[in-house]
Amino acid sequence: MTWPSAAGRVAAGMAFSLCAVVFMRACMPVNFPATRASGNSPASMHAEPPLKENTMRFPGLPRAPWPPAVRVLLNLYALPLLLCLLVLVAAVTAAWHMRQWRWQSAAPDMPATAALQQVPAELQGQQVDLPTGAGLWTRQLAGRPLLLVRAAPDQAPRRIHLCQQRTLRQDDPARLYPLALLPDWEALVRRKSGTAAHRHEVARSPLVIGPGHARGMPALLIEGRSPGELTVRASTADAGKGGAASWTLVFGSHSQPGQARKLGLDTWLLWQPLGIDDSSVPASGSLESAWQGFAKAIRVRRIQKGPQALLCEHPSGDLLELTLYTAVSQPGGSPAPGGARLLWQAASGALTGLPVHTARHVFAAAPAPRLEDRVLFEALLAQGLVRTTESGLLDWAPADALRAQRLGQAVPGWESIDFTAPGVAKPLRALHTSDNGRFVLSQMQRHRQQGHWLALRLRAAPGLPQRPEQWQAQVNGQQVPLTSDDMPDATARLFSQLPRGWGPWLRLAAWPEAGAGVAHLQTTLPASWRERVVELLTLGAIQGVDGAALLSSYPACDGSGCQGQADMLWLTRLRITATTLRLRIVPEQRFARLSTRGEFTHIRRQGGRLAWQDRPAATPPAQPQAEVTLLARDGTPLFAAGQPSQRAWELGLTPLVGLSRAHGESLAGVLSRLGAHGHASVQATTTIAPVLQDISQQVLECVGHRQGRWEAAQRQCVGGHAEVPAQRRSALVWLDAENGDILAAAGAPLPAREDAVGDLLAFDRFNPSASALQVPAWQHTGGHAHSPGSTFKLVDALALEQWAMGRPERIALLNGADAAQWNALGKPLSFAMQASCYPSHCPRQRAIRNFRGATPAQYAGQGRFGVAKALEQSVNTWFAWMIERADEAIALQADAQPLGSGALLAQRPLWQIAGRLGFGRSQALDGGLLPPGFAWRPGDRLRTTASAFDDIANAAELRAQAIGQRIQATPLQMAQVAAAIASGRPVTPRLLLALGPAQAAAPAPAAELGLPLGRIRQGMQAVVASGTAASAFSATPGLRQIRGKVHGKTGTAAMRGDSAEMANDNVAWFVGYVEPGALPGQVHPMAFALSVTHSSQLGGNVAQVVAGILETLAAAPAAPAPEPGANGQKAVRDGMQGAKPRRAS
Repeated sequence: MTWPSAAGRVAAGMAFSLCAVVFMRACMPVNFPATRASGNSPASMHAEPPLKENTMRFPGLPRAPWPPAVRVLLNLYALPLLLCLLVLVAAVTAAWHMRQWRWQSAAPDMPATAALQQVPAELQGQQVDLPTGAGLWTRQLAGRPLLLVRAAPDQAPRRIHLCQQRTLRQDDPARLYPLALLPDWEALVRRKSGTAAHRHEVARSPLVIGPGHARGMPALLIEGRSPGELTVRASTADAGKGGAASWTLVFGSHSQPGQARKLGLDTWLLWQPLGIDDSSVPASGSLESAWQGFAKAIRVRRIQKGPQALLCEHPSGDLLELTLYTAVSQPGGSPAPGGARLLWQAASGALTGLPVHTARHVFAAAPAPRLEDRVLFEALLAQGLVRTTESGLLDWAPADALRAQRLGQAVPGWESIDFTAPGVAKPLRALHTSDNGRFVLSQMQRHRQQGHWLALRLRAAPGLPQRPEQWQAQVNGQQVPLTSDDMPDATARLFSQLPRGWGPWLRLAAWPEAGAGVAHLQTTLPASWRERVVELLTLGAIQGVDGAALLSSYPACDGSGCQGQADMLWLTRLRITATTLRLRIVPEQRFARLSTRGEFTHIRRQGGRLAWQDRPAATPPAQPQAEVTLLARDGTPLFAAGQPSQRAWELGLTPLVGLSRAHGESLAGVLSRLGAHGHASVQATTTIAPVLQDISQQVLECVGHRQGRWEAAQRQCVGGHAEVPAQRRSALVWLDAENGDILAAAGAPLPAREDAVGDLLAFDRFNPSASALQVPAWQHTGGHAHSPGSTFKLVDALALEQWAMGRPERIALLNGADAAQWNALGKPLSFAMQASCYPSHCPRQRAIRNFRGATPAQYAGQGRFGVAKALEQSVNTWFAWMIERADEAIALQADAQPLGSGALLAQRPLWQIAGRLGFGRSQALDGGLLPPGFAWRPGDRLRTTASAFDDIANAAELRAQAIGQRIQATPLQMAQVAAAIASGRPVTPRLLLALGPAQAAAPAPAAELGLPLGRIRQGMQAVVASGTAASAFSATPGLRQIRGKVHGKTGTAAMRGDSAEMANDNVAWFVGYVEPGALPGQVHPMAFALSVTHSSQLGGNVAQVVAGILETLAAAPAAPAPEPGANGQKAVRDGMQGAKPRRAS
């Protein structure tokens, strides 16, 4: 908040006064004599005779005669008196404004504020022309390095915890192992086979760059013993192949090869030069100040928790964050959208900068001016005139403190402050008398009032008062309004699970004064509620009750925001004894730190201290929103007029299509952003086949989620648990294995119609793992609940087939070998066919064990054991050993870490084949229909969550990944694996068939896997026929004819990260595909993937979900009742045949 200068306001006041004089004189033509003489003097006899009517003229008013005595007084004194009065007003105004001016002129002596743009003195006033090409551009300006970044991170940053790099030597326990950044795998091999010094350089967590980035990159070595003493050294001896080593280190002196320099807070290594920007070459021909471009960069950012020594007891500790950047260009060489960022080094050593969108940038000639409100607030803080009370509320010195202290009177609570000191009196006087002070005071009052939170909600029941007008509230005898406005979204952090069955929140909208104590709430209940029990949740503790008996009241805050303070929220049960209910509730003050209402406030807490935040630059205007209509593939309406259709609720598609226009990450919310691209309305056709979706949703909820039994003939659920673990999430996806169409996406639990939309959206924002609006088929929040378990052995098998390519002896092993052969091969790594664990000596913590202690020899019998039999019986030990045997990185350097796409893939076949199948990246499901530069947001339902691998530091962690642990995968990702096995090539999933008149193009055929798949398909068919899923399909008579065309793989992952007391600690999976022709009208293979978390079942049990769906589809009548928009049978066939997209009408 700023005001005109004081001098300007004084001048305005004086000008106003003079204008008033002129105006009054023009309106009052009084006859004044030429000389001042008494009426009896001779001069008066010759004076001009007075007007017959001496009047004051005001526009629009009639003239009125004045009495003679009044006329004389007016003639003599009116104008002088008027002039004196106006001058006095002007003087008072000037004095008041000069007082403001005196405060403002004193402001620079107050504590300084950090400049909004930390521009070093050397750069102030300088201007620089910017290159236009993509890349990372650096140059010197006034002796300071600049960096222009027109590049994108290749992958997510990789963090190295320095505490894990400690050597723990007795003579120097704080010394760290060097951290090596190597351009390729061969550089690591050379160092491992070199001298002891070379081996020491890569002894702990070396990083290897992907082969697509390594050309010309020097090796980097970071070493030292504490965060503040780290040095960095670059060497061209191990430069990446294919190009001369041309590189530079930015933000520090350029070090020569072999020389070390201190590692700053933020250091950039640039390589692969793009050349000189010709437009920046000065006329003198010197290249020192010309922009030099590079295509690649690694940013090394030091994140330091302590001043010098390592803080290894800190949960995150001191670490280095390394990010690989690569120049991104569009066809034709122009930079990709997203603008550029100009960086420079502040005096603190940290990088600062700003986005640039022009061809020339001019640095500010001086630091950004400090705003007067901020300066005043910081002065008040510095002098102790603003403080925080023990209860966490804001308090400030009273206006009469200075006067009271001068009179020798005590100022209660402020005895330690000397208000007469110049540095104290000025800001105190400004707070209570100046314009800036009044604004600062209003912000402090607002902050203090937000420290009081009191809200309640009653269990929903007919007749209970759920509206604010049905309640009365008083605080200190004053009426206080209640409101039913939605609580802040952060309220979701008070709950571990979505609160269901409650009415709306009722909260006190304002408090009459700070520090108010107990609030008195009163309502009238129907007489029918006497002796009945009422439940209520309160944000604030109940201190007393009238009109009811208190049955119980206990803390109920169990969400992530409670931080061990369960008494922030209370659950109370009352037995009503009268028609008038009175509650006395103490407000809750701790909730203020969670309240994140969208409204901007200047006073915030940062690092436990009060701070003033200037209002950010004006945000761009809100973009227009398109009106969205969504259809299923057969024309069934799913979303229109801002709400889901009745059919969408029945199909369980509301989390996907959207609850309302406010559901911004839903499919409708995503497509509404096309309004920014000029579309007033959008109609989209999805790939969803309603019949398949309907059956899948019903069977999943019955068999998978509630563990009931599905009767296909009657299409009904029998049995099942009415109550299931609140954390359980079930998901099922069907995928056309030829074109990638997502035919069905079922999930549970689903939102209920009576759930409060505000609660649902808040949970989706602040507690996504417990949200009923997530689409679990392709979204996850990480953790053990998303480990694919033994279904990941399908990826193992593909990796082994790739490992065996061109090696007849390896192919023979995959076909099958006897126990003696396997034992001979397994002896170096301690694998034995007769052992139930691997390594065969069964270490307690690191061993991989088979289900129920079985051994590979038991499954082989007298025959031969190969990849098909290992898949059929899901033999953990064999897959763990074979994947370790095929992994070159484990043999040489187990803890080597990749940096950038493609790194270590040649040495780690498991990651290489997984990358080809879609692991490690988020995928858009729009079928290429959305325009370039579309504004994606985190959590959009039209994008998948990347399925990712945890880092590997040793062989045990690689073995765990081989059996589907230390991986986070979605059902859609695993369905892509099954689809690739079915069709022989990777598929790209899509959810949109048409967008307005535009239709999704037929997907271009992906490159074939180029691997023999017969052994894997044989093993998957055996899983259904005689393996771990046999019981699910053999018990279904209707599947006898098609069972031979179903291929699957079961999986069970243990959720070891959860409480040991939990009985439901499994994630059960079933993944596979159905051959064409298995169902009526099916011409394409259909892949599926199913997962149920927090379950007591195994993968073989949840396979009954797929069996029930297939039995229902196989038993469907030839001509079922048509669905809205199309024949129901056609919808099923469209889903199986991948019907061509229809143009949206």
